[in-house]
Amino acid sequence: MTSTRERRTRSGGAFTILAVGVLGMLAWDARSTSEAVDRGAGVAASSQGANRIEGTGTPGMAALGPIPQPEKRRRIRGTVVDARGVPLAGVRVSALSRAEEPLAELPCPDWAPGTGGSRREEKPLRLLHDCWQAAQDILTEWMTSRMGEAILQAETVTDGDGTYVLDGLDVGILSVWALNEDGAAVQQGILGTHDGLQLVLAPGLRVEGTAFGEDVPLPGARISLVSVATDRYFDGIAGPDGRFHIGPLPYGHYVLLAKQDGWRPELLHLNEATALPWGSVHLTRPLNHAGRVLFQGSPVAGARVELTAEFPHDFPFQFATSDAKGRFHFSGLRNGYGLKVSAFHEGMIASEEVTLKERNGVETVLELRPAPYFEGIVQDEARQPIPGARVSVVPQRLDIDYPVTTTNLDGRFRLGPFGPDMNQVTVSAPGHLDEVVTLSSPEATSPATITLFRAVSITGVAVDAHGAPAPNVTLRLERQCNPTVPHHNHVTTTDDAGHFELKACRAGNWGLQADDPRFLPDVASVHAPSGDLRISLKQGPILPGIVLDEHGVPVPDADVILARREAKDTHSQYSSSDAQGHFQLGAVPPGHYTVWAQKEVLGVIRRTVAQDIELREGPPPQVELRFPEGVTVSGIVVTTSGRPLEGATITASRQSPADATEPPTVSFRCGGPFGVRTGADGRFVLRHLSSGPHTISASIDGHTFVPAQSSGGTEYETFALLVKPGEAPLRIVMQRDSQIRGRLLGPDGSPFSNFVLNNREFYVDPQDGAFKWSTLKSGVQTLRFDAPGMASRTLTVDVPFEGDVELGEIHMSPGPSILGSLLDATPHEPAESANLSP
Repeated sequence: MTSTRERRTRSGGAFTILAVGVLGMLAWDARSTSEAVDRGAGVAASSQGANRIEGTGTPGMAALGPIPQPEKRRRIRGTVVDARGVPLAGVRVSALSRAEEPLAELPCPDWAPGTGGSRREEKPLRLLHDCWQAAQDILTEWMTSRMGEAILQAETVTDGDGTYVLDGLDVGILSVWALNEDGAAVQQGILGTHDGLQLVLAPGLRVEGTAFGEDVPLPGARISLVSVATDRYFDGIAGPDGRFHIGPLPYGHYVLLAKQDGWRPELLHLNEATALPWGSVHLTRPLNHAGRVLFQGSPVAGARVELTAEFPHDFPFQFATSDAKGRFHFSGLRNGYGLKVSAFHEGMIASEEVTLKERNGVETVLELRPAPYFEGIVQDEARQPIPGARVSVVPQRLDIDYPVTTTNLDGRFRLGPFGPDMNQVTVSAPGHLDEVVTLSSPEATSPATITLFRAVSITGVAVDAHGAPAPNVTLRLERQCNPTVPHHNHVTTTDDAGHFELKACRAGNWGLQADDPRFLPDVASVHAPSGDLRISLKQGPILPGIVLDEHGVPVPDADVILARREAKDTHSQYSSSDAQGHFQLGAVPPGHYTVWAQKEVLGVIRRTVAQDIELREGPPPQVELRFPEGVTVSGIVVTTSGRPLEGATITASRQSPADATEPPTVSFRCGGPFGVRTGADGRFVLRHLSSGPHTISASIDGHTFVPAQSSGGTEYETFALLVKPGEAPLRIVMQRDSQIRGRLLGPDGSPFSNFVLNNREFYVDPQDGAFKWSTLKSGVQTLRFDAPGMASRTLTVDVPFEGDVELGEIHMSPGPSILGSLLDATPHEPAESANLSP
């Protein structure tokens, strides 16, 4: 396993980024990284640190090795208290500094999807936020070798009165941690000396669950957890039943790496929204894929072979080079669909779709052929050729030189060679609107005729309120084009000197607006055509503020929302708080506003009290947003027989504000909060709820929440309880789903990959056609199957309560199919409490 790192310094400033090279022919050999992991495991087993890491019943401790003894430069004193302000003795307090190359700043590799746009905008994408799925092999190696690990500056234990002293600290930025068995706290961005730094222990994040290998508990699996904000590592080992426990830890963004010899490592991203999705980490056996690169039947050496995915953000990228016999090999792969293996060599390409399954040894033969070209003519609206038009492939990656050409005197062009994933072409010419052409296949496309519509130019320079050039400002024209003109985005970005050129689709008056947080969204009236315009952008006030929790501790990564007071449900600006809880809302026009913050924490979306502010000309006020302590709700989840149910996910959603001061929920992501999971005793705690009514929902694979049999609230819309915080503890009942399983096969025994069961469409594994139908309804049920080209088939089954039915192989017969009409029809409502899952 190898990687390369190089520094690239951009001119004009000390801007350094870390580039991690592509991992070619990656093999997941645990022996090559065992030293780093064993070091972490040894520390976990021997340290007396207060942060607990355990497999079943076997406690271990996490620390970061020997404490360095730098020259004494500064000192931090303070106290550790609980939520009531009571001093806590015996709490381990640590001060850490970040390494030179922090994990959060790791850039996406050049081959990562989407980096073509960042190159044009000079905005580098970050691995953890923009491409971590595609580049997870790099992230795995980074964590395995513990690159960028935080440096422990000092560590101590609080005295009987909760006080601590950290001596001999570096002069840089520090994070100060407090950890014990009951809670955790951290303050980031600490500079200078402090004589009263108070750390308030909160219940924190408990990362606990089970490590599985092919659905079997995996004892001895090594767990590493790194805090993205501080680069502090924590380590643990799964016990005999595969269970592990790390925490409590302060809320924040963490990356978890699970490893075991002979298994492919697994990466998960965690935060305060959820401790561990579904309470488990699943490792899979590493898969291999090999093949040969040929040209006219002869092996080709030195060809570059890439393994990519239809959805590149979801699958790790790998590449290899063919050897003297034309062979290539990929290893350490996980299951995947929609994958493609492509070879490139001296203007020739080959590409084949592959499916990685459990079996190995299936070869892919890539027969090289000349790479295709795209050709055609570019003309204007009068069908006259346009010479000198630029025709280029839309770039997606930084490591590829994408083809570009210009049209000759008769407007003709020939663009190429094309790779298998190059399917968009941009055509532009002076005085004309740009055109983007999407190709289904360059080699299968006959010569194209591309018509460019005449444009009317608006040129000028954008300046700020002081007359200085305004660089990198997005300018947009507001007006509709003629219906005959294709859709065109009238958008451009000013250059370093503030100059811009906008191409309008027709002459006349246009509105020009700047989309930039530094400037107010005022609309200026401009005329097309125009030249040498001077657009003065008005800089609005920057609204600063800080987000604090109920103890006055800064809250990082909180969503901050600004809305017009008369329209709270429509936010006008959004920001997030930094590591010290600070935020800025830029260029806010004068007016009456409401501002609040929200943060998702283990099943609950916390909200600060909404503040009404009036912004006038001049410096705006400093805004302080503080989360209230809120109400705590506890309960237990049980089966229909009363047995506690571990691993159920509980979430709370507020139905309506209790009064006018409570702000609405603003959604910034798909779905609601992920939830808090029940422990081995089935119990859960939801903290920080507002005083108004909430709906409580519960979910766990294989079970369905039955509010009618639950207590502590009233049934709400079939699958939730309406609860007023402060009432009796909740008792949530989950009924085990009955499973109806089988395989749907054609007359020749081949499986169907898609079919319709009781008017609901199923997509299943095309290799075996196995399906699963989950239902709460017991008793006699009728199942109707419809498949392409087959006559309908109906079965009657008797489903036991909380029991399963094995249908085995179901063979369809040829006949008139009504599948199309079924799919086009409005789906019927499912059976009572039934849900389908392929």
